[in-house]
Amino acid sequence: MRKALSIFKGFHDFTSFADKRMERNSSTKVLVESIELQEFNGLIAIRITGSHFLWKMVRRMIGMTVEAGRGKISAGELEQMLLADSDVPARHTAPPSGLFLEKVLYDGDKLPPIQPPIHLL
Repeated sequence: MRKALSIFKGFHDFTSFADKRMERNSSTKVLVESIELQEFNGLIAIRITGSHFLWKMVRRMIGMTVEAGRGKISAGELEQMLLADSDVPARHTAPPSGLFLEKVLYDGDKLPPIQPPIHLL
């Protein structure tokens, strides 16, 4: 999964990972600045920082990362989806539960390390 996530890092055209109902004049090019993955007792936490995100982009990135982790898609196939429009990511969109905006950063702000989840009774 780490290898699959690393493919997304950098400046890419995320057309394949965006919802097709986006505004026609919107740019699909996004700078993904960093991606972190940590495991806490079987729970996987992934933090993605970027210039901005497209509608459903992160859910589709995670869905495809899970498919790569299961061995159902190769890193090369994932890279091809960044180079040419594909409908495959839409078929593997991760559910919205568990996905949230952690923080909005401004110039000079730093993110603390990923913290383990809080277990509620």
